[in-house]
Amino acid sequence: MKLLPFTVASLVATCALLVSCDNFGDDSYKYYGSAAVTVKADSKGPYMQLDDSTTLRAKNLTAYPFSQKEVRALCTISYDEQIHFGQENEVYLNMLDSISTNPLTPWSDTSTLSKDPVELISDMTGVDDGYLTLRFRTYHSMNRKHSMKAYFGTDTANPYEVVISHDAHGDTSDKMVESIVAFRLGSLPPTNGKYVPLTLRWTSSGGEKSVTFKYRSR
Repeated sequence: MKLLPFTVASLVATCALLVSCDNFGDDSYKYYGSAAVTVKADSKGPYMQLDDSTTLRAKNLTAYPFSQKEVRALCTISYDEQIHFGQENEVYLNMLDSISTNPLTPWSDTSTLSKDPVELISDMTGVDDGYLTLRFRTYHSMNRKHSMKAYFGTDTANPYEVVISHDAHGDTSDKMVESIVAFRLGSLPPTNGKYVPLTLRWTSSGGEKSVTFKYRSR
């Protein structure tokens, strides 16, 4: 998962619980980014897993913000010069907000695949740290609840295929809404420390689409 430059929305985002919003007091924190991360804790305290091998430890996050549960979250951070991938990095946390996270759904003979269109946005859509994270847009009136599932087991020849099922429940609003959702990939077969191709399939307004990510199980 790459760090993305701040957007206008990021700059005005409010700080979440237990994240100090005081002045930095340290001019070295002059670069900005946003990303989907996994919030965890070890003997040194809470930290954020950016990808399979890169961690972010915020100097202003001293208490675990999610009741000791591992949580997939969206963060915006400040950091000095650059992020060193494959290492632990010291950052300043500006905003942290949990992402709705669900397990994969097993495919069965009675499963129904809903194909209401959804547009996936390449930044923040990816596979990291045992999670599939989707940043997406779809038409939504905000008056009806949409549902989204991620199925596995749809292709017996490819155990690492995940298919998105989006059901708009008849919502045909002309308003485009953007959101983020994550799925835990622990139901897929273990990769035994190796990276394997993971195929993601979904239905967009332009028809059926697919993309392949590198996946390594936890």
